[in-house]
Amino acid sequence: MNNLTKKVVQFANDTENDESNYALANEYYNIGHTASALSYYLRCAERTTNKLLAYECMLRVGLCFEVQGNRVNSVRGAYKHAINILPKRPEAYYLLSRINERTNWYIESYMYAEIGLNTIDFSDDAQLRTDVGYPGKYGLIFEKAVSAWWWGKIEECKQLFTDLKYNYVLDKIHLDAVNNNVARLGIDESMYLKPKFALT
Repeated sequence: MNNLTKKVVQFANDTENDESNYALANEYYNIGHTASALSYYLRCAERTTNKLLAYECMLRVGLCFEVQGNRVNSVRGAYKHAINILPKRPEAYYLLSRINERTNWYIESYMYAEIGLNTIDFSDDAQLRTDVGYPGKYGLIFEKAVSAWWWGKIEECKQLFTDLKYNYVLDKIHLDAVNNNVARLGIDESMYLKPKFALT
């Protein structure tokens, strides 16, 4: 019996079980059947009493819509629903900021990054079960920097990129993007670096 068949059998034995719905959703997602996956993620979110699991399911619903393409309003709705479930978690703010930046809604992208940075409890170390593409706090700062540029907040954009370059450990994708933006924008980094020690 393959994994999908096993998950279908488990689901059939208890269709109202949140974990069975979640496991089946993941299996469908892993084989690229996003329409089926999002259906079971929604079923899980509706049935579970575990807020973190419901939150993750709504993030994954948004990811399913992103994979399908041309579903931007549905993507935004899923991530906003996730924020309503756990407003102090970082992932939904990042994903919502990112989708808005990718679709040229720069003010909204900036806004969600800023709200996230000022709302999130970064000390919450509860882990999601799957990778939803959230790189860490610097992801929100990166989205804020990109959107700041397109919104005309040029000096803030330069300061943010410089801050990212010198004060955060970035993954390769973000590091390359930051270095490219610093070079492309001709940023005089010395203007934006904060002194390590205050003069007295």
